[in-house]
Amino acid sequence: MCIPYIESPPPTTSDRHSPMPRKTNTRRIPARLLLASLLTSATIVATSCGPPPQGTASSALPGRRAVWLQPANWAHADADSARTNIRRFVAAVTQGGVLLVQVDDETRAATPEGFDPLEIAISSGHQHGLLVHAAISPTTNLGESPAVARVRWKEIARHLTTHYAIDGLYVSGPPDGTWVGIAAEALLIKPYLIVSGPNLDAALALQPVPDLLVSDAEGPVSWRANSTQVVSLDLSRWLPDAGDRVVHIDSAAHELRTDAAGRIAMFLPQRPDTLRLIVGGDSLALETRFWKPPYRYAVTGDGSVTRNAPWVELRAAPGATTTREVFEFLGHTGATARASINGFDSKVYATGVFFDSLSMAEGPNRIRLQARWPDGGGTAVYEQQFERRIEPPRPALPLWLDEKSVEPSDTLALLSADVVRLSFRGSPGQIASACIQPGGLEVPFGRVDGETSALYSADLQLSRLQPGRRYHVEFRLRQTDGGKGIKHRLSHPIDVREPHDFPVVITSAPESYLSYSLGAVRLGGPYLAEWPEGVVLQTNGQIGRRHRVRLGPHTVGYMSRRYVEEAPTGTVTPRYYIRSISASATDSTDVVRIPRPEPVPYVVQSDPDGRRIRVTLYGVQTSSTWLSHRSGLRFVDKVTWRQLDAETYEAVIHLNTDRIWGYDVRPEGGSLVVTLRHPPMLNDVDAKPLTGLKVAIEAGHGGSSTGAIGLSGLLERDVNLATALILGDLVRAAGAEVVQLRDGIDGVPYMARRDSVRNSGAHVFISIHANSAGGGFLRTGGTCTFYHDPFWAPLATRVYDRMLELGLDEFGTVGSFNYRPTRMSSLPSILVEQAFMSHAEDEEFLASEAGRQAIAEKILAGLLDWLAGQPVDAQVSIDE
Repeated sequence: MCIPYIESPPPTTSDRHSPMPRKTNTRRIPARLLLASLLTSATIVATSCGPPPQGTASSALPGRRAVWLQPANWAHADADSARTNIRRFVAAVTQGGVLLVQVDDETRAATPEGFDPLEIAISSGHQHGLLVHAAISPTTNLGESPAVARVRWKEIARHLTTHYAIDGLYVSGPPDGTWVGIAAEALLIKPYLIVSGPNLDAALALQPVPDLLVSDAEGPVSWRANSTQVVSLDLSRWLPDAGDRVVHIDSAAHELRTDAAGRIAMFLPQRPDTLRLIVGGDSLALETRFWKPPYRYAVTGDGSVTRNAPWVELRAAPGATTTREVFEFLGHTGATARASINGFDSKVYATGVFFDSLSMAEGPNRIRLQARWPDGGGTAVYEQQFERRIEPPRPALPLWLDEKSVEPSDTLALLSADVVRLSFRGSPGQIASACIQPGGLEVPFGRVDGETSALYSADLQLSRLQPGRRYHVEFRLRQTDGGKGIKHRLSHPIDVREPHDFPVVITSAPESYLSYSLGAVRLGGPYLAEWPEGVVLQTNGQIGRRHRVRLGPHTVGYMSRRYVEEAPTGTVTPRYYIRSISASATDSTDVVRIPRPEPVPYVVQSDPDGRRIRVTLYGVQTSSTWLSHRSGLRFVDKVTWRQLDAETYEAVIHLNTDRIWGYDVRPEGGSLVVTLRHPPMLNDVDAKPLTGLKVAIEAGHGGSSTGAIGLSGLLERDVNLATALILGDLVRAAGAEVVQLRDGIDGVPYMARRDSVRNSGAHVFISIHANSAGGGFLRTGGTCTFYHDPFWAPLATRVYDRMLELGLDEFGTVGSFNYRPTRMSSLPSILVEQAFMSHAEDEEFLASEAGRQAIAEKILAGLLDWLAGQPVDAQVSIDE
C-alpha cells in the first residue's frame, strides 16, 4: 500500500483561542493491558502531511510502499531508549512519507514499564507533520462468541479514539460486517477520522478520500463520514433478547447484527427522517428530526429514544467548513455532570447545557466536548473538526456584478407617474449605468463604496418612457479608466401602462388581506384591511404576484393575486352617497349601522387615545344629514363624519371610555355594522373574582409545529402547553370558565384558532408562547407581551408588569403584532412570550415546574389588575 503526500497537516496547537484539544487527563488503560486486549493487531499508520522533503521528488516514490515500525524497534530496551528509537525512526520515515507502527501480542512482553508506544508514535508523527492512523484487525479469542468479541472490539475502538490523538482508523478483517461496528464506534467519538481498510467500497456509502491509501484493489480504500451518517442504537430495552440478532434497516449500507449487549452501530448514506428497524417479527419507526450528534441512542420500551449515561452531545456548531472567526459552541449532557470544552471547564445548567466561545484558527480546528459524570458514572467525549477558511476580499478587477443583489427582481407593470429603484452590488470604485430598451435611455447610477463591494443605485422615472410599451433594462458596469465593461440584463421586464389598462378585481377569499406595503414580515403585514368575498377593487399596478390597489387619490395597498379574481370586462368600481348613520343598543351590544349598498372597500382603525373607532369607506361621498342616536348606548357617545377627499368618507364613532370589551365590523345586507360588546356580568362568589368570565387560552404551536427548540432540546410546544394548563387551572379556581384551544400535543388547527375563540363566547383571549433569538446563549433574554389592536395595550401592559416581578429581563410590550390568533378586535387578546428558549438561564426557568407555575400565577395577577380598571355589570371585589 502506498500513501502519497496530502496537503493539510494535523492540528497541533491547543488553547482557548486556538481551539485544538488539550491532552486529556482521563484515565487510560495501561499500555501493556491495552496490548493484551489488542492480541495480534494494533498498528499505527502515519501519513505525511507536508510537501516532500527538499531534494526528494514525490514522483520518485515507489508506487506501493510502506515502512513498518515493529516492536523490535523498541523491544528489550529501557523506556528512555525506546522513546529515542521511535522518535528517530519517525524522523527518518518523513523522508519516505509512510509510517506503520505495529504492536502485536507476541512481543508485548518486550514493552518496558512506563512506556506507551502508541502515544510516542503519535506525538512524534505529529511533530513531523504526519497524519497518524490506528489500525486494528478484529479477532475472536478461544471460546469467545462473535457477539461477545464485537462488544470487546468496540470498547477497544472507543478507548483508542477517546484517549489518543489519532487522525484515522484502519480496520482489516473478513468482510462479515464485524469491522463496521468498530469503525462506527470510533466515529461516534471523532467523526472526522478517516476510515480505511479492505472491502469498504462494498459496505459503505461514505465520501471517498482520493489517493490517501491505495491498495492493489481497484478504487479507493479510504473514506470519510460526516456526523449525521454514523448511528449506534442500544436495543436491549426494546427487545428483551436483543443480543446477537440480525437487524434490517432500509437505509443501512450493510447487514447488521447486534453484539452480545444488544447494540448495533452502522453507517448510513444520510440520516433519514424516519429510521425503520425490523428484528425478527418486531418492527419500529424512529423519528430522527430532533437527533443531535453523536447519534448514540438507546431505544426504550415504548419505541422512543434516550441516551445511556454517560453521554454528551454537540447542539450548536458551524458547518464543516466555515469563515467564522469566533463561534459559540453549545454542548449538552446530564445536569449533574462536569463539562469542559477543549479542556476548559464550562458551567452546566440545570437543563444540562454548557457552552463557550472559541476562536477559530485558519485551517482545521478540533473541538472536544467532555462530560464527567458524578460518583464514578464515567466520562463521555465527543470531538469534531471544523475547517476555517479565510476568504480573501474579492478584487475589484476583473469587474464583477452580484446577480443575486439585482433589483427589481420581479415583473413590474406600473404607471407613468411611478419611480422604480434600480440597484445592484458589484466591483467597488467603478462606473455604472442602466440602458433602457427600446429607446436607448441611459440612466447613470450613484455609488456607495463598502470594504469589499459597492452599492450602485438609480431611480428610473417612468414618466421618461412612453406608456403602453414593455421595456427591458440592462445594467452596465465599466472601469473608471475607460477599460473593459460588463453587462447584465434584468430577467423581468417593466411595463408602463395607462390607468385604464389595469383590471378591476373582486375579492374571492373569505379572508383577503390588504397590506400597507411590500415589506417582508415573518407573520405577514402589517395589514391595512381584511375583507370577505365580494369587495370590488380598482388596481393600478402589478409587482410580481401582487396587485397594487387604488383605494383613493392618496391611498394604495397591496394584495396577493390569490385573494382576487379579475372582474368581467366593463365592470366599474362602485360609487354611492351616504345620507344617514344610526347608533342603537341591544341587551348586550351597541350597534352602529353605516350604509354600504355597494361593495366598496373600507378600512377600520382603532384609536383608544382619542376614544374612537374610525371607519373609512372609499368611493363614497357625503350627503349625510341624518345621524341617529338612540338611548341605552353603553360605550358609543356619538357618531360624526368627515369627507377626507372627493372619494373618501370617514365615519367616526366616539366612545365614552377607552376600556371597552371588544368590537366587530362586518358587512350585513346593505350596511356595514359596527358592534361593541357590553361588559360581562361578573359576580364575586366565595372570593372567586372571575366568576362569570370566560377565558380562552392558547398553548402556542402544537402537533408537528414544535415552535422554538431550546438549547437543551426542550420544545416550545411542550413548554407552552404546560404553562397553559397551569394557567387554566388557576383561572378556573378563580371562578372563570376556561376554553383551552389545545390540551394535548394536538388541538384546534392554527388557521381555525381565531374563529374558534370568536365562536366560543370568550371574554378574554391569552396566547402562551416562548421566545427565541440568535446571537449568543446569554445575550437576548427576558419576557414580553404582544397585542395587535391598540385597545388591548392595557391588558398586555398589566401582564407584562407582573411578569417582570419574576426577575426576568425586560424585552418590552410590543404593539401592532400580526400573529393571526390575536389579530382581532372582537375581544381583548394578547400574546405572552414567557421567556427565551435560546437563553440558558431563561430556558432553565422554563424547564422547571416551579418556573411555569410562577409564570401562570403572574399572568393571572396581571389579568386581575387589568380587570380592576374595566367596566363590568356588577360590583366586583378584586383580590390577588
